[in-house]
Amino acid sequence: YKNNSDMLADLSVCSESHFAADIVQDAEGNVDETEAAKKRSIASVTAEDLLQSDKRMHEYATRRFFHPRSGIALKTKRRGLRSYTRAFSEYNALLYLMQDLRTSEKSVASAVGARMVEIGIIKQVSTAHLSLLPGDSGKAFGFGHEVYVRSEISPSRVSFRALSIKDKSISPEIDVEFGLDVVDMQSINFWREVLFEKPLVEDSDFGTYAVVHPMAVTSGHNEDGTAEIVSSHGGYIVHRVTVKKVFHSMAKPGILSMSSFPPGAVILPQEQAAAERIEVGPRMIAKTGDNLLNDLSIGLSFRIFSNIWRADEDRFGGPDKVPFSFAYDVLPTGPKAGLLECLPGLTPLNDYDWPKWVADYGTNEEVLNT
Repeated sequence: YKNNSDMLADLSVCSESHFAADIVQDAEGNVDETEAAKKRSIASVTAEDLLQSDKRMHEYATRRFFHPRSGIALKTKRRGLRSYTRAFSEYNALLYLMQDLRTSEKSVASAVGARMVEIGIIKQVSTAHLSLLPGDSGKAFGFGHEVYVRSEISPSRVSFRALSIKDKSISPEIDVEFGLDVVDMQSINFWREVLFEKPLVEDSDFGTYAVVHPMAVTSGHNEDGTAEIVSSHGGYIVHRVTVKKVFHSMAKPGILSMSSFPPGAVILPQEQAAAERIEVGPRMIAKTGDNLLNDLSIGLSFRIFSNIWRADEDRFGGPDKVPFSFAYDVLPTGPKAGLLECLPGLTPLNDYDWPKWVADYGTNEEVLNT
């Protein structure tokens, strides 16, 4: 990425993992259930638990084996003429697993390490030097001299400060922890940095990207019958962002259209500009100069009131009489920048034909009372 270091300035590898949070604080009298929860906790997981559940193995790798402070030490390892960064030897992994899983049996720790290789959590990057180390071939995990790294398909977990609260009498901040892959990283960089680097120009685009559409939540199939385009985290992946319109106000906000190549299409780089694409809605408005947290707060208030009214539908005479407030999605991407959902088919309030509405509905009590 062009500005990767800046993009990650407020992203930090989680330095604290409170495994005790996995232990259910149960009500008095439910001692058995609490003990069962403790046994299921990553803090007390055993090698047998890991070998019986790949899901638990992935969780263990994320929260303990690769923990930035208490996990296995990642260093630059040399084998022959090659160097491997953020790597570890299989022997060190064996020793770590024995200590962390509290087992004295090397064969048990070796089985856990071998399973981590099989399901793609770690992978070997060095090659066996049979001429230098005869007998290495065929050895169980941990008994050789090879170098391993974390596999790309096992994304690291990161945390970022999502909200700061000035009132120190309550929790001063909220930390959010989530999985992050390459598409997510590129999406963060694009929607926060690339999009706002220069003023928007009508009918221009940003080239070919692979980023997640932050507001596409519709499931199902496209109009042409093709399957929906999704990422590993469930969002639509778009490959082209086009500026459809730029408003004439001082901030120059613009309407963005997102589109994707058809699923399974093989498109050469020189063919990407003219290749057929499928638009993925909704369109969005990119805006700078305003704190969109205010818009987000108002929209959230509308949604809360709509839910309160819907929960008390009898007060209004039935579900068809319940008032409802429409709200558009808002995504602040910075202190003075962000994205707003563009709703099609709407008429600006100042342009609405109120005399016609009064003529059509002014005497209709059912409409007036809705």
